[in-house]
Amino acid sequence: MPHDLPTSAPGRAADRGLRDLLAAALAGEGTLDLTGRTPQLVPRDPAGHAAPAAVLVATSGSTSGRPDRIAITASAIRASVAATQEALGGPGAWLLTLAPDHIAGLMVLARGLLGGGPVTHAAPGPFRPDSFVRDAERLAATAPGARRYVSLVPTQLRRVLSDPAARESAAGFEAILVGGSATPPAMLEQARAAGLAVVTTYGMTETCGGCLYDGVPVGAARADLIDPDRDGAGRIVLRGPQVALGRLASDGALLPFHGEVVTADRGRWERGADGVRRLRVLGRIDEVILSGGLNVDPHQVADVITRLDSVAEACVVGVPDPEWGQRVVAVVVPAATPHALTGSAGSLPDDVRAVCAAALPRGWAPQEVLVTDHLPTRGPGKVDRRAVAAYAVARLQGESRAASEDVTAEVSAPRDEESQRTN
Repeated sequence: MPHDLPTSAPGRAADRGLRDLLAAALAGEGTLDLTGRTPQLVPRDPAGHAAPAAVLVATSGSTSGRPDRIAITASAIRASVAATQEALGGPGAWLLTLAPDHIAGLMVLARGLLGGGPVTHAAPGPFRPDSFVRDAERLAATAPGARRYVSLVPTQLRRVLSDPAARESAAGFEAILVGGSATPPAMLEQARAAGLAVVTTYGMTETCGGCLYDGVPVGAARADLIDPDRDGAGRIVLRGPQVALGRLASDGALLPFHGEVVTADRGRWERGADGVRRLRVLGRIDEVILSGGLNVDPHQVADVITRLDSVAEACVVGVPDPEWGQRVVAVVVPAATPHALTGSAGSLPDDVRAVCAAALPRGWAPQEVLVTDHLPTRGPGKVDRRAVAAYAVARLQGESRAASEDVTAEVSAPRDEESQRTN
């Protein structure tokens, strides 16, 4: 059964009244707290811990498993909205497909509120190509002649691309922001070849969402690298007016960012054929796989794997190994027509290893390739790498125990409870 990716829904944080609560918070009437079960406007903290905060929003916790509470000022939200409008060519009508208790969905509401354009909420329920078509039609009817925008995560974009009618609807948007996790290069090529105005975004809750579009800082945002290696790759630091006030400790005390966020991501500046200098995000520093003395970049490996027509999605993780330190494991989701390259049901792992051996440094090819029906997600559709790694360990242990019985059953990855909720 396909994994259901939830969209925004009026039943929870996507309540139609959330726009009014956000407007009140931006006007200084209180703090919009989105970190509890129900969004609410609360008095500004009299102790001054997060007094200037207009919004409290939780991170997805997709790597640590422990969401942080981020305090964001009205000025940061306004700066982010202004930067987006400048980058995209002006305000417009937005389709909200993401839960607005996370930063990506919240900023869609803010862009509509501050830009004066309408926001059309996607119909409740799982994100499907046919529902996207209907939602896009409602948006067009609500704001005829207006510029149309939508924010998606890569999984949603993949579903849009899988359906001709959805692709045609998506081509009517002036911009499709895609973020939340890395978008495979092959997917971007497919989208742009289909005439979709896809804009990749990089940012986080701490920066009011995306502050780099297609690798270029927007507005007054800045991106710098610290401690670059000989290849120019270093830790990414983000600065600018869109940076949040700070993080709240467990006792409510504010841990200020002082205008900069030192990320856990690695990046490298590259100049393209168009002469534009763009930041290429290489992945999290703590996700590098140490295998046999090699530093393996799991995101680069996954990008190569998704070049295969027979692969829809891939996540590469390291699992403990007594000989190598960590073993490189690829967990892949077959495309709608699996094993298209060779036509053999047992050949997909071989295809994966072959394409990796041809395109990657020696020793980077996955030692194990596991096939599943979906990748577990959490938060705004991010792949839950911790859950994928746990699944890989359990799957490999299970296959090891069953080897003597020649058991080769396909076991699907554990479904993430949070990602199945209709947010």
